[in-house]
Amino acid sequence: MNKKITWLSSIALGVALLTSCDNDYLQTYPQDQISGDEISTKIEYCKYAVNGILKTMSTQMYNVQGENGEGTTKNWHNNYKSGYSQKCGLTGWANSINGNYHVNPTNGYNAYRWTFYYKMILNANNALDMIGNYEPGNNVDNAAKKEFYLAQVYTLRAYAYMQLTQLYCKRWDDSRNGQSRGVVLRLNTSNEALPCSTLGETFAQIYKDLDTAIGKFQACGLERSENWEVNEEVAHAVYSRAAIYRQDWAKSASEAKLARANYPLMGQDEYFNGFSTVNDEWIWSLYSSADEPLHYYGYFAFAASNSSASICRQYPFAIDKMLYNSIPDSDVRKTLYLAPTEAEWKDFSKVNNKDTTFQINRTTGRAQSGKLYNRAWKDYGDWLYYDGNNISYIYMYMQFKVRCQESPSIGQLNLARAAEMYYNEAESEYKLGHEQAARDLLTEAVKPYDPNYTCTLSGDELYSEIKKYRVFDLFLEGYSYFDEKRWNQPRVRVSIQDGGSWHATFAVDTPPSAHNGWTWCIPAKETDYNEFINNNIEPDNWSKDDSSTW
Repeated sequence: MNKKITWLSSIALGVALLTSCDNDYLQTYPQDQISGDEISTKIEYCKYAVNGILKTMSTQMYNVQGENGEGTTKNWHNNYKSGYSQKCGLTGWANSINGNYHVNPTNGYNAYRWTFYYKMILNANNALDMIGNYEPGNNVDNAAKKEFYLAQVYTLRAYAYMQLTQLYCKRWDDSRNGQSRGVVLRLNTSNEALPCSTLGETFAQIYKDLDTAIGKFQACGLERSENWEVNEEVAHAVYSRAAIYRQDWAKSASEAKLARANYPLMGQDEYFNGFSTVNDEWIWSLYSSADEPLHYYGYFAFAASNSSASICRQYPFAIDKMLYNSIPDSDVRKTLYLAPTEAEWKDFSKVNNKDTTFQINRTTGRAQSGKLYNRAWKDYGDWLYYDGNNISYIYMYMQFKVRCQESPSIGQLNLARAAEMYYNEAESEYKLGHEQAARDLLTEAVKPYDPNYTCTLSGDELYSEIKKYRVFDLFLEGYSYFDEKRWNQPRVRVSIQDGGSWHATFAVDTPPSAHNGWTWCIPAKETDYNEFINNNIEPDNWSKDDSSTW
């Protein structure tokens, strides 16, 4: 990737939230990069501006291992915290995994996400100004490209705001119909202090940006050349996600249908290919290249079953036993998880031909020898890591769905695929009272992997079925915690001792009201410099019109 595309990433590490930054710093560009004035002179530079924003989504950040842009939101803020995906044995991260940092305004995990998304937003605002100043003259092709690049930037800004709402805002259920606190809407290149908008106003801006983007995509008639770029279907996918959070069911359904229209569900072979290579189902992904690796910072260095990274080898991800058992054995996707058979579960080590201890540890779920251990290496050895010195640990229910192309972290990271849109549409149709449509959509999403599947459920049972298959199908793709939050459902993790698969340290039942309603407070890095936000944790009586609650 040409280094010119990364120029926007260099602007203001603290992004818009650092209101004390000197303006000269925001206007200083390294000699090998491109200034705003230069961008307005060539259409190619407008493309570099867009690519610069995209590159920030997959870049090592803040000198913190694991901070890699969008992959961090998927791992640390979804996969780690979900009630369905366990980071086996990683008890040193219990406070993060159990959600205990949500009301800590100085916690780094809190500040990194706020900073990252506002960095995207500031860079988008700069790009909108700079691309907007480009004059194509009578060149029709360049005029179309200008609209195409603007459409991408509007989509990316909407995406960043949508992610911020899922992290830092209340559920729509708890928002008093959008009157609760949203986030700071920064829509220009200024870094001045601003108050928070309401959640309703935040979603109105997301909708406005996406409407603008879709209009420009349709008017320009251009299409992207790479899956990691943004096109109209990406805008529809982001729209569907925003609408389902907003409980705008009709909009979520219609946008999901538009997003998936040209992206057929992958077959079984593609599903078993490691989720690190683009296929026809993928609507959008992150750029990845062996020439520009993220090394031990990347998503796959924290999730892939075959990565050399110790955080993968020693602490693999595993699927929740209760979720696994709820899926019929006729679904071939279940073979991507190492579920112990009854004989493997009851397997003992023997000394002098006498049973001594279980081969599967009853506290951790780890197997260091015995039947399950041997089967793991026999059946899944190519999807594990061993270099003669370092070796993958084996845990019951560990996953083999996500694998890197090259170790420790080379691979394309999926950001949107058609299956998610099927589940969005099915859930939305259910909420609209169209149960047969919901059943049909669910069946269409499941049958490629379970030809025996049929659905005759209705009411709450149908809704539970939609949610169950959504979590199972999208496992480890970085959505489940956000889904669990918006569903307003308790997070239930059953320990191994109680018949589940979780280490007791993580087997904490979390009601929807806990941890600030599963919502991060605004980090001190914002409130310390923004005079219009006087509290980190949103007061129950917060009102945009009452400065005492800001």
